[in-house]
Amino acid sequence: MMMLSAARARKAAVLVLVASFSILTTRAHAQGPSAATSAPPTNTYWVYVGAESADLIHRIRFGPGGTVLEKSFMAGELAADIEGPHGLQVSSDKKYLYVSTGHGNPDGKFWKYEIGPDTLVAVPIFLGFFQRRSI
Repeated sequence: MMMLSAARARKAAVLVLVASFSILTTRAHAQGPSAATSAPPTNTYWVYVGAESADLIHRIRFGPGGTVLEKSFMAGELAADIEGPHGLQVSSDKKYLYVSTGHGNPDGKFWKYEIGPDTLVAVPIFLGFFQRRSI
């Protein structure tokens, strides 16, 4: 598994979003200019993005009305400690957001949030201490 620095992770997230927009734009233009501009989008999509160095999770909405940063909420327990959301996954029933943090005192935790209000619904599960091992 490849580990990215916070700066490289932000760049990777931006590249993924740019690539997604490029794909959508390319498909729209392949259908002709009128198809790209004649009708506004009819579907709405939400994306959760973790900002590791800020200990924040952002909920972004794509769809009719454009792209909007709907909400930002804190991931972790201590504002002064970089806990860093790493893995984000939406449950198959789309009711919960699962988040793993990879730093802390010096532990990682597994968090469960209810989608919509984006509130914590369970005590985070301790994942263990992170240790460096020399080879």
